[in-house]
This record gives sequence, C-alpha cells and structure tokens, in this order.
Amino acid sequence: MVCIAAFIVLLMISVPVLVLSIVGKFNARVHSAVTPFWKMFKKAWHCVGRRVTFRACDSSFKDDIKNSVLSRLILKHKKWVKPVSAAIEVASVLIVVVAIWSLVEVGKAGLSIYVYGTCNVVRPEACLLGDGEVCSTEETTKRNFVVGWFTGWGELFAALPARVKAWDAAEFLPDNANFLSYNQNNSVALDILDPGCVNCLKSFNNQLRAGFFEQYNVAVVIYPIRDSESDDGYKFANSYLISSYLEAVRSFKTSDIPAPEWLIIKKLFTEKDEEIGIDYQSAFNGLKGLTGTPYEVEKAETMIKDWLKGFGFNDHEIEQIAARAHSDETRVIIENSHNLVDNIIKTKGIPTTIYDGKRHIGVWRE
Repeated sequence: MVCIAAFIVLLMISVPVLVLSIVGKFNARVHSAVTPFWKMFKKAWHCVGRRVTFRACDSSFKDDIKNSVLSRLILKHKKWVKPVSAAIEVASVLIVVVAIWSLVEVGKAGLSIYVYGTCNVVRPEACLLGDGEVCSTEETTKRNFVVGWFTGWGELFAALPARVKAWDAAEFLPDNANFLSYNQNNSVALDILDPGCVNCLKSFNNQLRAGFFEQYNVAVVIYPIRDSESDDGYKFANSYLISSYLEAVRSFKTSDIPAPEWLIIKKLFTEKDEEIGIDYQSAFNGLKGLTGTPYEVEKAETMIKDWLKGFGFNDHEIEQIAARAHSDETRVIIENSHNLVDNIIKTKGIPTTIYDGKRHIGVWRE
C-alpha cells in the first residue's frame, strides 16, 4: 500500500517535478532539489507496474519511503518511530481508498452527464460541467447516503437505454394535445415544463425568438415538480394550480382559440404584472426574498380567469374550465404526466425537449 500511495501522491506532483527537472538541466540548484523526487517517482512507477501484473513490489522502495520520513525522527524521538510508522501505513491505505473512490465518483459523474446532462442528478443546477440551467425533478427529501449511492448507480444504468434510443416526440403526446402553431409539413416536437421553473421560461423564450414553433408542431407536457417539504407539496408556489388550468383548458379549444394552454404559457412566460412591475412567473412564484410573497391562491386563480376572458372565453366556459381544473380527472392526468416523465422519458431535469429523434435536457438553445 505504501508504494501505491506514494505513486498516487508523486503522480499529482509529477508535472511540476517534470518541469523542474527540465529547468534543472540549466540550473544545478534546481537539479539537485528535484532529482530525489524524480528518482522516487520512477521507483514508484516501477513498483505499481509490478503490482498491477500481480508481482511482488520491491521491498527496498517501501523501506526508502519510510526511511526518508523516519530518519530524522529516530535521532530526536525514538519512541515516536513505531507509531509514526504505523500511521504511514494507515495513511497509505486511506490515500489509496480515497483515490479509488475519486475515480469511481468521476466515472459516475461522467456517466451521469452522458445520460442526464448533469453530473449531479439531485441538484443539476449545481453541476458546473453540465448544462446547469435546469430545474431538478428530484424531490428534496434526504436519502440514506449508502442506499442513495447504490440507488443512483441503478438509476443511471436503467436510464442508459433512454439516452441512446431514437426519440419520437409523437409517442408521448397528451391525448388532447394542442400545438402553438401547426403545419402539416412540420415534424412533431415536445416540450416538458413546469410553469414555475425559470429555466422553462428561458427555454420557451429562446424557442420563440428562434422560430422553433414555426419549424415544428410543438406540444407540451405539464410537469409541476413535487417537493414534499413545501407547504403545498410542489417546488414552486401556484405551480400545481397553473398546471391544473393548463390541463383543463386543453379540451376547450375552438377555431378562434386553437391552443389555449399555449396562450396561458405565453402570457406567463413573456408578460408582466404592470401593477407590481415584475414578470408574471415571478409574481406567481414569489421567488422568496427577491420579489416578495407569491400571489395568494385566490388572486392567482382570479388572474388566470382574467386571462381566459381576455383570450375570448365567456363566463360560463371559464366556470367549466375552473371546475375541470379542480376535478379528480385533472389530478389523475397530472399524476400520469409525472409517471411519463419520471419512468418512461426518464429525465432528471426540466425543461426537456424532444425533437429530431433526440432528447435535450436543459434550456433549449439554437
């Protein structure tokens, strides 16, 4: 273990040692300082090479390492030699264990980026290597560390086929899906979003500016992110309320209002409440500490009804939509959407967009 641990440590400093060894060819003082480290590194490499080929390591190398550390200690504190020697052995084991653990974690993070687009499936926004601009679909409830670690590996391997498959957005369309704009010559695309997710707002606006909705027939799956630690069981305030209206209004399309759910989404994501001077999504969410408290439920619902009236629905139709939004039928539809996203599409972050045979996780960019 000592030779392997020494190799790991020396490997980390090998680059500067190599640079200094080159400099040492022109400077005697640098050369004399670096030479012992370079010799130890070569010995360590030789020792590890023997280990990986199941041969015994040179015992002289282990003695060299210990002697270099203990030689001065013997002269001043002889009683410390044995405990320090034992400590070196323990430290060597720890270094090797930590190195192996780090390699495993790097492998897991790399696989996670490949499968989910993030190295942290619980908090995708915390991963600097991935897209970063996603809202995690994982609930914030704490997992047992050991169980969660193995569960994470299981989820990665289970989701791997979903990463490499050819995606057909038409397979996942809601039964009564409507398209923001429709052209029979365009292929189908699917947006998965939470009305309260700011990254969904960014993605929608990027698509709007780039003409994505003119290039594809885009349907939407509504996915209010659950959070068992929040008051209403969802990550964003009023997210479920808006989602229930989005699902309810789908069936009330007319020739004049062919995609009513998209009208609500567009209003929510592109306009603002002039009275308080902030965008509608922030007003519904509250964004604790930034824009004050969110709309109260009654005000939020009144606001949505006012939008519906502005779209052209009459009072009777609005009451029908409201009744449907609060019905068990709509609740089941949203539960089915959760099952679709979590267990079939298998994304850990939204927005997620499916088009051209691919699944894209994170803010859509042209």
